[in-house]
This record gives sequence, C-alpha cells and structure tokens, in this order.
Amino acid sequence: MRNPSATLLATLLTVAAALPMSAQAPTPNTTPGAVVRVVHLRIKPGRADAFWADVRQNLKPVWDAEKAAGIISDYMVSTKSTTEGPSDWGVSFQLVYPNWAAFDNLTSKTDPITLAHYGSAAKRTAAANARPENSETVASFLTRRQTVNPWP
Repeated sequence: MRNPSATLLATLLTVAAALPMSAQAPTPNTTPGAVVRVVHLRIKPGRADAFWADVRQNLKPVWDAEKAAGIISDYMVSTKSTTEGPSDWGVSFQLVYPNWAAFDNLTSKTDPITLAHYGSAAKRTAAANARPENSETVASFLTRRQTVNPWP
C-alpha cells in the first residue's frame, strides 16, 4: 500500500516542477520569496487527542530537525476559529521552504531525519498510514510568497 502523504507530496512536486518558468520569474510588481506547502486538515470527530498526540510526538520533532538542517526555514500550525460546514478544515500546517530549489532531492535530505525519528522505514510508513484514522486532508497546495515592489 502506498503512503498517501508521500503520494500527495510527489504529485505536488511534479506539478510544481511542471510550472512554466514565467510563473516563477520576478515581475515588475512583485519579487518572489519562499515557497510554502499548505495542508488543510479536518480532524475526525472524537480523534482530536490522537491527532494532537501524533503532531507532538512525530510531526513537530521531524519539522524541528528539518528546520535545524536548513531543509525548511520555518513551519506553522494554525487552527481555524470559524467553520463553514461539517467538511471544512480546522487545522492548517504550513512548511516554509526557502525557494523552489529546496525541493531538489528533497527525499534524500529528509529520509535521514525521518528514519532517525521513527527508527525504520516500516515504522515511518505505519505512522503515515495511521494518520487518516484521525484526520483527513481537505486541501494541500504550494504557494509562493511575494513581496510587492515599491511604486517606481
């Protein structure tokens, strides 16, 4: 069984690589900055404690190690204070990468960190496969931060 998170990330990276270079190039109006992976999640009813335990025990330590290694420049966890229906997202993760080049050979950079944390590829896969019990992904996408250039 394939890891749904790994499949989603691979798809996002493929789409990002296929974007025309003009979409990534500076314009007279903005200057491109960091690339942010945004994931909106809905915690399943009655699963909040298990969800947050996984975040504290597994995701946060991995993100902290990736930040210390310079793979990501920052990460944020946000909660939504309003809801627009039962299938709306309630938690958002944002992983901030310095630029598009940070995605080059990303797996080879992150594997040593995740393997050290989980102890084996099998345990890492088991943890990823268990996550859908606690939450579901509502949306996942990449954004590019932009600085608005001053008026000429």
